[in-house]
Amino acid sequence: MSRPTIHDYVTILERVFLLETVPPWHTNRISRLIKTPKLHLGDTGLACALLGVDTLNPYWAEQVEIQRRAADAWIARADGRNDEAVTLMQSAADLEDATDKSPVTPGALLPAREMLGDPLLELNQPAKALEAYEHSLKDSPNRRNGRAGVGRAKPSK
Repeated sequence: MSRPTIHDYVTILERVFLLETVPPWHTNRISRLIKTPKLHLGDTGLACALLGVDTLNPYWAEQVEIQRRAADAWIARADGRNDEAVTLMQSAADLEDATDKSPVTPGALLPAREMLGDPLLELNQPAKALEAYEHSLKDSPNRRNGRAGVGRAKPSK
């Protein structure tokens, strides 16, 4: 894999907050310049999947798959592949809906169904977006972004 491709992947993972570049630290400022920055993987589920630990607990493998599909959907949307983006986000939302929430986790930071509403609204499909936002609010009530999405998607009177 080429350096530019690796750089692109690292940039994407940083933008979706799955990876963080930690600059080198040394008391000698010159040494900081020659040291290599470290990459910190902030998602333990993704770290386990990359290490092959996901076979021990399928719940976390599903959580990683949901996030992977959502990230792929946003990449497709950014590339202008709108139909593919909606299909990927729909599949992430469907998988999230079918997954039982673990009792030791607080739930999704950004529900996939809520994320599905955003591109639908951008693609001028307010009825489908409204359905996605309302479905998301049933599972994750009183989310500010979900309520705001409902407000944007509802037809004006």
